[in-house]
Amino acid sequence: MTRAEFIEDKATILDIFERMAALPRVRVVYPDKGLCDAQGCRYVENNVPLYSDDHHLSPAGVAKLTGMFATMFVDAPPRASSAALTAIAAPNQKSD
Repeated sequence: MTRAEFIEDKATILDIFERMAALPRVRVVYPDKGLCDAQGCRYVENNVPLYSDDHHLSPAGVAKLTGMFATMFVDAPPRASSAALTAIAAPNQKSD
């Protein structure tokens, strides 16, 4: 799969990631940075699936991105509030 196809396939979650990244002290891992290269994006590597379903990484997929996660926790910012995260994930829903 090309990177453009990957971006199109994952458009919904990547849009949420972009909105989350705009929050103060929030860091986002973009999976295409670890799963894609000049040849394209992989869902399988060495006959091992990198996804357990259409949207969730398998243990091998998580392991492939581990280095990206590790850098996020060096001097990690405080966690964003659940209300802020809910507003980003569902921007058209009103809170009670």
